[in-house]
Amino acid sequence: MTLRFTSYTMKAIGLIIPNSEFDLTLKSYYLDKQNWQKSKLLLQEISDDAKKKNIQLIVLTFPEINLLEHSGLFVKTEKIIGDFYKQSPSVTYVNGFDLFNGEHAKDYMLSKYDGHPNEKTHKKMAVAVSKLILPSSK
Repeated sequence: MTLRFTSYTMKAIGLIIPNSEFDLTLKSYYLDKQNWQKSKLLLQEISDDAKKKNIQLIVLTFPEINLLEHSGLFVKTEKIIGDFYKQSPSVTYVNGFDLFNGEHAKDYMLSKYDGHPNEKTHKKMAVAVSKLILPSSK
């Protein structure tokens, strides 16, 4: 438990313990590990199905709200995911970190003890997606 708390605390200030669960998860994308390969197949299946049914598919990656000031941790994974969706022009991909660029995590978390997104976070993402669906929305 102490190691997990230490890892969480370090992550909150932008430091990742090598080979920690978080580190391995991030690496699974750019090292093209088995879980990411399986995920790509499933995501492609969803994309293909949406295209076949003439459904506008919008994918928004959800940033770790408590790490908004440390978006550099996710540059590689966001690029890998973004590049994956560039192969499917019928899918609109939204990088969730871009929506919060320059923002502060404290403004979007439930509390400093709970990094879950608050109402303001959900509204910001909903507005961004609604503008893609209905370009005249504000």
